[in-house]
Amino acid sequence: MTIPLIVAPITVGLFISLLVRLDNAYLTLLKLSITDPLTGAANRRGFFAEAASRFNNLHHTDSVFVGMVDLDSFKILNDSFGHQFGDEVLCTVVRRLQSVLGEDIVGRLGGDEFAFLITGSHDRTKQVIQEIHTHCGSFTLNIKDNGEPILVSSSIGMVPWHREESLDQALARADRSLYILKKLARAPNSRNSINLQDQSYKDS
Repeated sequence: MTIPLIVAPITVGLFISLLVRLDNAYLTLLKLSITDPLTGAANRRGFFAEAASRFNNLHHTDSVFVGMVDLDSFKILNDSFGHQFGDEVLCTVVRRLQSVLGEDIVGRLGGDEFAFLITGSHDRTKQVIQEIHTHCGSFTLNIKDNGEPILVSSSIGMVPWHREESLDQALARADRSLYILKKLARAPNSRNSINLQDQSYKDS
């Protein structure tokens, strides 16, 4: 009867170890399923799920805003300076948003379109809104080959998320606000257009 008494703890230990590994594998797969692989931000599915959860758990005195970011002339930037540069632009946008948002969530909805949530006191949300415009409205990135600084600008729409509306409805209002700015950015004197004209002149 000695052998079963020795084997049993080993078998139980192996079983527990297997369960732990399966649980870790499940958590890893779950995280991958809700994360954008390029930028590390939440993907559309992850953003909607997390934003809804946070909205439902807000304190009644908290303010909540949703916002959208869309890069100006991103296709031109991508085609002019290469996909590697375009990927770095997308990652930089997420890093800048995350640095301002802190524990609030940012998601990549697709392409060069991002969404984010701002929660907290009135003073905190007001400050974050200002910082997003400052840090994410425009920035420069250097091309690795020649170190040439390239100006990148974005259109940003932010609106309060009312408790009686869905996230889709709030994002639609933010998108309408963004679209007005996007139309202005497409004008011949927009920041990215000027930047690309300058770069084309230097390359000619």
